[in-house]
Amino acid sequence: MQDTEKRQMHRDFFLHLIGFITLYWSMIALITVLFQLVDKVFPDQLEYFGNADDPLRWGLSGVIVSFPVFVGIMIFFRRKEMKRPNFPIYFTLFVTALTAIVDVSVLIYRLTGGDITWRFVLKILAVLLVTGSVFAFEMWQLKRESFEMKLLPRLLTSFSYLLVLIAVVLGFIVVGSPASQRAVKYDMERINDLRALQYEILNFYDREDTLPSDLSSFRGGITKDPKTDESYEYRVVDEDTFEVCAVFDKDYEESNSSGYYPYMERAELFEYKAGKTCFERSVDWDDNGGFFKLKG
Repeated sequence: MQDTEKRQMHRDFFLHLIGFITLYWSMIALITVLFQLVDKVFPDQLEYFGNADDPLRWGLSGVIVSFPVFVGIMIFFRRKEMKRPNFPIYFTLFVTALTAIVDVSVLIYRLTGGDITWRFVLKILAVLLVTGSVFAFEMWQLKRESFEMKLLPRLLTSFSYLLVLIAVVLGFIVVGSPASQRAVKYDMERINDLRALQYEILNFYDREDTLPSDLSSFRGGITKDPKTDESYEYRVVDEDTFEVCAVFDKDYEESNSSGYYPYMERAELFEYKAGKTCFERSVDWDDNGGFFKLKG
């Protein structure tokens, strides 16, 4: 009998621990998803993101994995009529209240720094919805006298499920399918290849005082498309002008997730359409620094 009780005690401890962790993970991931959706709807061109979709994908992954686990554990506790310990409930109340205070403070700081008003309002609302729902749920867990869910807890639970479902669906709509994301990565790799290739051409011009006639003098993967393994197109226009071409899967607006580059020369930007797109570049000597530069 004692062994059975010990096993149940150990089981309950780890279930409480997993429920505790997945609740926090779900809360953080859901706030991340909601913030990223707000940024997508109301973008700020003064902000730079290395890859704007990465936080959204991480948030979606966290919500999809952790929230069902948390719900399953809570259903198990309810069916077994197991009351959660008071300490994790009080600690969660403390964390949710502190999270709301800190996030609202940070958002107000961003507002005074020129953040867009609608972004500010929606992010405040997202934080209050998530932390407020968790806070209300934990207060109910603390005060309840029975395991029967009355109208208010049922409405709160239904609202939480609906909020998570809407966030996940909108997140997948914004991120796109895995095939779409792979196409975006191919386009980004093509741009990296063309950028590297044009500087190889400049280095050749620096050494030989002329443009290369073709790409045969260059070695490595930068001369071939990462998807089709076919060579990029290269053409000499005149003695100091050349053209490089690639076939893209998506338009620039769709696949460009690298943010805003206010410090880059116009010639460094690659704006393209789905299908074959060519970029013309000219070489010019910079008398001040003795370097070759691109002018588009």
